[in-house]
Amino acid sequence: MVTMTAAASPQNEKTFLGHPRGLFVLFFTEMWERFSYYGMRSILVLYMVRHLFIQPDVGARVLGFNALKGFLEAIFRTHYDAQPLSSQIYGLYTGLVYFTPFFGGMLADRVLGQRKTVVVGGVLMAIGHFMMASERMFFPALMFLILGNGCFKPNISTQVGLLYPPGDPRRDRAFSIFYVGINLGAFFAPIVCGSLGQSKQFGWHWGFAAAGVGMILGLIIYLLNQKYPRARRADATQCRRTRREGKEKRTAHPRGVAARRSDCCRMCGSSLRSGRCTNSRATRCSSGRTPTRAGPCWAGPCRARGSRRSTRS
Repeated sequence: MVTMTAAASPQNEKTFLGHPRGLFVLFFTEMWERFSYYGMRSILVLYMVRHLFIQPDVGARVLGFNALKGFLEAIFRTHYDAQPLSSQIYGLYTGLVYFTPFFGGMLADRVLGQRKTVVVGGVLMAIGHFMMASERMFFPALMFLILGNGCFKPNISTQVGLLYPPGDPRRDRAFSIFYVGINLGAFFAPIVCGSLGQSKQFGWHWGFAAAGVGMILGLIIYLLNQKYPRARRADATQCRRTRREGKEKRTAHPRGVAARRSDCCRMCGSSLRSGRCTNSRATRCSSGRTPTRAGPCWAGPCRARGSRRSTRS
């Protein structure tokens, strides 16, 4: 993946506590996202063990339950009761949550850009949290949460670094402030969502709904304050740069198909035919002499000029 570069810091940049205002937009966005993630995760296993998987008709209630249980039992050659099955599903969910950010980073770098990918991830996670209110949609909801986290997580953190020019000493402090928001969200999430989920007055679905409300709040904060994170402009620039570099790599790759088909003149960059330069103005080539057969077009001075001509030939 391409290394991100920061945008230049304007002289009249508005700051708060010595940092760009965009840092605190990202701070509260990430705080509410972590609130939703850890709030849902804190009651997930209890929800499966104490309510969902102990129902006698769980196979009919939950879409895909019988298929997933049969698949896990066939792999591990054991029968799963409610508790071990819940632990297996929780482990798979957590593992995929930390695996998908790899693809979310690629999606942002090569296709959408960081800002749009963060928005897509937030929307997917909000949908997933509210889908948890339906017992039948339990597994599709987990998939929405996995995909949403993969889009959101790697790109929100990267934007913190893009707020500062290279070598800015404030960047390390900015990440410390940013992680305070993560810890605040993770601290209050089990208290709020866990209390609602295990309350007889409200129930499990209220806990999941509280997590969804937290994700909606984070998404609203992010969308309403797009003028502050300068990472938005750096993001668009980086996306264009990534596409351009990828195109140049495909054009001038040293082992490209076009490069293997023909050679080119080391002097003028034109292609060779039967060992002779095809340039009609051969007098300009090597002081009027027709050059002998040269190496492949990626060698020597032809690297910059010859690859494009050899592609046409």
